[in-house]
Amino acid sequence: MSIDEASQRRLFSLGELEKGFEGIEYNFEEWVHTAMACLSDLWSEIRKDAFKKIKKYMETGSIPEGAQMALKAALSGTLSPPSAEQTEKRWQHMHGALLGMAALAPTARVTTSSTISAVAADMAALQAQLIEFLGHPSPVVREAAVLCAHTYGVA
Repeated sequence: MSIDEASQRRLFSLGELEKGFEGIEYNFEEWVHTAMACLSDLWSEIRKDAFKKIKKYMETGSIPEGAQMALKAALSGTLSPPSAEQTEKRWQHMHGALLGMAALAPTARVTTSSTISAVAADMAALQAQLIEFLGHPSPVVREAAVLCAHTYGVA
């Protein structure tokens, strides 16, 4: 099997959007939308490649803080329990969201007491979610939860 053309376009566009961070009028919403599409793709190759790209961008400091925060908010929404309208969430979405959270972790900068409080609250919420995902029926979701836990030091 090969990756379908739409998935290839999403992965390519994720790499291309990184170039836009240098622009003054960059649209973070568009980048987050593309990142989320890649992280929730049906193909695990696309999800894993998106994780690697986002992690690399984070390590090089090329993702602006606004884009990081917007992506983190979108990922947190994916990791939250399904609403009444959603009967279930696809395991691919959970897997990608956990990979995305792990990719965002390496550059967490704690500089003020308010930031420390925010990070502590985020960590407590993430830890509770990770415990739930460690029991998920899908092995790749469990593996991503372990990766995320180790990355954030909550394991």
